[in-house]
Amino acid sequence: MKPSLVIKKVIKNVKVYFDYDKSELRPDAEDALRKAMDTLMKNPRADILITGNADVRGSEKYNLKLGEKRAASVKEFMSGQGLPEDRIRILSRGKLDAMAPVGDLVGMQKDRNAQFMIAEVEEVMIPASQAGLYQDRAIEERQNIEGEVKVDTREYEIQPGDTLWSVAKKEYGDGRQWKRIYEFNKDLLPNPDRPKKGTKLRIPIE
Repeated sequence: MKPSLVIKKVIKNVKVYFDYDKSELRPDAEDALRKAMDTLMKNPRADILITGNADVRGSEKYNLKLGEKRAASVKEFMSGQGLPEDRIRILSRGKLDAMAPVGDLVGMQKDRNAQFMIAEVEEVMIPASQAGLYQDRAIEERQNIEGEVKVDTREYEIQPGDTLWSVAKKEYGDGRQWKRIYEFNKDLLPNPDRPKKGTKLRIPIE
């Protein structure tokens, strides 16, 4: 066996997800990033560009800031694990790359992410008698390291005197989240100012 002229490139796509309007890392994200650290520490010349992203809701300005915070959270975790800060750059794309429409919980969860790629290059050992057959060839392999997609809904039945503000206050502790509930239940709320008693709303848990 001897080193061939074949270059093997393993590209690892690393992506972690965030809760709605949050930039703190979840435990599943930390687990995924630790796996990525194993590869990075074995490749001391590999640098990473972390891109932070948001879903379609909210203004462009707000989401650019949120995307930056998400990328910064990943950078802080990676540097805390021993990766030198000069090997890490961050970039926010805000909601520029968001694909999922409001109402697609899973799709929007996937849009709320921070991601980067690691390229790992190595020689491939092959029998000396076959070395000439593999010259000038490249082998590329792609692997994904991802956090978990975590979304769910619960049901809420409109009670006498309820407003969307009061429902949001009960469900989220913040009446200003009423638009979040309305966006998921537009077809059930012809008049959002006066939700009909007995209407069963879908409350997103993101």
